[in-house]
Amino acid sequence: MGNFRSFFLGWNDRRRLDQDDPEGDKRRNKLLDVAPVYGLGHAEEVLGKAMKGSRDKIFIATTSAVFWDDQGRTRNCLKPESIRREIEDSLRRLGTDHVDLYQLHWPDPEVEIEETMETMVELKRGRSDT
Repeated sequence: MGNFRSFFLGWNDRRRLDQDDPEGDKRRNKLLDVAPVYGLGHAEEVLGKAMKGSRDKIFIATTSAVFWDDQGRTRNCLKPESIRREIEDSLRRLGTDHVDLYQLHWPDPEVEIEETMETMVELKRGRSDT
């Protein structure tokens, strides 16, 4: 796949995220791994700005299952409505209409894996509103 870069720079290290070199990412990387919880959404926003005009050249991997509240506390949830909300929020922050690999960040013992996987299959088929 070429070069790999993860946008994990600390749970909420906005200073380091802002100092990253988005133009360099356009030149060097093909696979970019990010997650909504990295920087509490900021990493996806940085990546979205960095890939403007280059989306077709970049393979984006992102995740579902870990989100945060207004106080920045994180928790995991793999309920269908949470997965759907998270992908829509990620797409908005990334400024794109799709991601290439959507992963489950962390298991959720309170949700049956079949329910989670049904939702993931629906998303893959493009039916996020079911």
